[in-house]
Amino acid sequence: MKNYSLKKDILAGKRLAGIWAQAPCEEIVEVIGYSGYDFAVVDMEHGCIGLETAERMVRASDAVNLPVFVRVLDNQPTMIMKALETGAAGVVVPNVCSVADAEKAVKAAKYAPHGTRGACPFVRSANHNTIPTAEMIAQDGAIIVCLLIEGTQAFADFDAILTIPGADCIMLGPVDLSFSLGVGGRLDHPKVKEAIAMMAKKGKDAGKPVIANIFHPDGAEIRKQAAELYGMGVNAIICNTDKTALIAGMLAFTEALRQAAK
Repeated sequence: MKNYSLKKDILAGKRLAGIWAQAPCEEIVEVIGYSGYDFAVVDMEHGCIGLETAERMVRASDAVNLPVFVRVLDNQPTMIMKALETGAAGVVVPNVCSVADAEKAVKAAKYAPHGTRGACPFVRSANHNTIPTAEMIAQDGAIIVCLLIEGTQAFADFDAILTIPGADCIMLGPVDLSFSLGVGGRLDHPKVKEAIAMMAKKGKDAGKPVIANIFHPDGAEIRKQAAELYGMGVNAIICNTDKTALIAGMLAFTEALRQAAK
């Protein structure tokens, strides 16, 4: 596991820029790293990225000094263990709805006696058995555990979730949240904005770093939404996905050519 400052930066409340890596491709994370992002999230929940591909993407990210999270398929201890064994800087656990969900995720990411993560020195996160056991164990403190809040089911326990030791930060998922609120896909709906503002404020008041998402292709709108989110107390922002960035760029290029051809 490579030593990055990402966890320290998140806990310090630095304003960081991230992006989702959804294409099952090592080269895309290299491009992300060369594009100035502070971090990326390799997305195993949506799309076709499997564990072997995720590990190759983490390896490629390390080559360009880009720390990455892996978002796992679901809140299962073996999935969290395997995601961390890729050498990722952290794990994003989806659809955390309760204190029990949050505690389960944290325990799965930590070695005994603090958790239930299986220990193996022969994996990539332990540099393939080339580091002392004490250094492998110390990675417990370096790993970032990020809990993804995506639905109204989490509201009842949200205050308590913010206090759970070992849960380093909270991520707000606006798409599933919009469906949970009955306004599916309308990320600009007042209900969605109010819910995000509520959770961001509570996170800030509790001293828990909050990561938010922006999904929009327009730079001016991105700046507007980012300013609003920072004003709510959000620390880091994930802006779009690799594929939406690629599509936005290609649309701009083809539009320029079409205009010139008139």
